[in-house]
Amino acid sequence: MRIKEISFLVLTFIASVFGYYVLGLSNPFKYAAIINLPFLLLSFFNAFFLRNSDEHILPLVALLSNLGCINLYQIDSSYFSAQIRNIYIAALFSMFFTYLFSKLRKPFTYRFVFGVTGLLLFLIPMAFGKEVYGARLWISIDGFRFQPAELGRIFFILFLSGYFGEHQILFAKTSGLSFRKRFVYLIPALIMTLFSLILLVFVRDLGFSLLILSIFLASLFIASSNLSYIFLSLGIFGLGSLISYRLFDHVKNRIDAWLNPWSDPFGKSYQVLQSLFAYAEGNVLGLGLNHGFPELLPAAHTDMTVPIFAESCGILGSITVIAASFLISTILVLMSQKTKNSAEKIFLATSGFTIAFQVFLVVSGTLNLLPLTGLTVPFFSYGGSSLVSSMVLIQLSLLFSTRREKWIVQ
Repeated sequence: MRIKEISFLVLTFIASVFGYYVLGLSNPFKYAAIINLPFLLLSFFNAFFLRNSDEHILPLVALLSNLGCINLYQIDSSYFSAQIRNIYIAALFSMFFTYLFSKLRKPFTYRFVFGVTGLLLFLIPMAFGKEVYGARLWISIDGFRFQPAELGRIFFILFLSGYFGEHQILFAKTSGLSFRKRFVYLIPALIMTLFSLILLVFVRDLGFSLLILSIFLASLFIASSNLSYIFLSLGIFGLGSLISYRLFDHVKNRIDAWLNPWSDPFGKSYQVLQSLFAYAEGNVLGLGLNHGFPELLPAAHTDMTVPIFAESCGILGSITVIAASFLISTILVLMSQKTKNSAEKIFLATSGFTIAFQVFLVVSGTLNLLPLTGLTVPFFSYGGSSLVSSMVLIQLSLLFSTRREKWIVQ
């Protein structure tokens, strides 16, 4: 039994009962039980398959998911109901992937299979995607929408971890190779990344393109500790951003709104200004649950969940969400330091960085410190695709942090 993990889950359950009671739900205990049941099942699953894994991450995920559900209920009860379904789907998918990868004796030897799978998932929206808010990311089947790129991100991290893990010694400055020869070994990963970015640019998703580039940079830096690769890649992204600004109106509008939000307060700058007003209205302690004005914020259930929560629960509420997210990231990075296997170390550290950087981009966008990216806060914002990919990422990280002797790159 994972006593510590279950104890924290029980505390999360008790806190969620109080939250649903404040919301005014007729039976807060029932809703808290329904929402927290998947996390209890995951705990039992982990006790069987991931016996020695960390016991703090799952309760933090449960906390963020419950806070997200509370926030979604005050935005629109239909999103609240759909998110409960998404939590169950995410739990099932994460258990399936964990079991599947636990049967692979040396999973990182399939790195190029993972890379091609990721590219195909990035490619699907180009042929069958539905445009939402200017980005062509969604696939719709019988009214059910999902975002293939979210799952593609997992396979992309798996590919980079396997490839950089195999060639880690070659990328380091201490390898004795010239920069030109080291760069030759970088070409396969660079080509895969450029293809991914090109596909994402064609479906007009600046935020996810930035996230994919950050994953590449993080995994490369973890493998090499060489800043020269980072500066080179940032130059490539800067050029790509300039081209996107010239070619795509929705990218141009977001950057213009960031540079001068008062230039068009009732048009392209409306969303970011309403976000700033929500933060200001909430102050430190907030207006209280169900006392905000989420209807004034476009995409309140996805991009703008943090300012909505800040309006009702104050700066302290939003800090709780950010702190829980960064604590998950910190634990993953610390877990990476305990393993000697290169591929595993890169996967764990990159996963931790990805979650933290995604939250940073979202919160910075809502505060107008950076342009809005259209990304969501993992586990907190509405979205089945995001929830599934984030849960799978966490469970695979827990898997790779156990049974370390099996994950050997050859």
